[in-house]
Amino acid sequence: MILETKKICNRLRDDIVALAGRKSPLLCCVGFSEDGSTLSYFRSIERAANKTKIRVRKEILKDISVHDTVSFMETLNRDGDINGIVISRPIPLPLQKAGIKNIIDPAKDVDCITDENLGGLITGNVLYTPPTPGAVMEIIKEFNIETTGRNVVVLGRSDVVGKPLALLLLRKGVDATVTVCHSKTRYLISLTRTADILITAVGRPQFLKCNMVKPGTIVIDVGINVKDGRVVGDVDFEDVKRVAGMITPTPGGVGPVTTHILLLNVAKAAKRKAD
Repeated sequence: MILETKKICNRLRDDIVALAGRKSPLLCCVGFSEDGSTLSYFRSIERAANKTKIRVRKEILKDISVHDTVSFMETLNRDGDINGIVISRPIPLPLQKAGIKNIIDPAKDVDCITDENLGGLITGNVLYTPPTPGAVMEIIKEFNIETTGRNVVVLGRSDVVGKPLALLLLRKGVDATVTVCHSKTRYLISLTRTADILITAVGRPQFLKCNMVKPGTIVIDVGINVKDGRVVGDVDFEDVKRVAGMITPTPGGVGPVTTHILLLNVAKAAKRKAD
């Protein structure tokens, strides 16, 4: 079964419009170069936002100093018209060293990348759900996928997907048994074949093959990669769908839901400010 996510996106879009009410919340997208992936990411946000009440402002900061970048981000924090801020990834190394992600006001951190908001996932005291992990959880909920006591294997341990997703899966009420694998994991195939639910977030095109998946496994592909000029996931879709019980496609699976969770967080930020 292919897990189509259009219905989820439509529902989230309705939630965004309802939450925004008469307001038109503003999301500021900050990029550090004009590379194709950054511009494509921002366009996908803008396309989805155009169907809601969310406004999008794009800023490309290139050829400016770390000091000026930090100053600019602080200006965005002070701008009362801006409800959410998202920055493109990967973050350039000099800006990583300067702690640029933690310059963002946590109240405007709708991508949930600051240490404060990520740390809240441990305690359950969160302002916003991280968009990509949140998208995975929405798919699990939409298709009534049972998680209690089931073995969930997450491929990837990034701060953006793997780690926060593992925390969400461990929450009471979800109650999954979670294994997180990474580039140093030994005997990877023996672990992936224990999975009832297998989630890939490794950033390697068509990495997951059918020999890594036991029959009937639910496969959720978070990866978005470009191979031979086309967008593919971390999963070799045609190969793995032969054995998977359920599988998300790429493109058109997790990605659009992620964008709508981000926009929902912007609407939540605007409502929090108004309240």
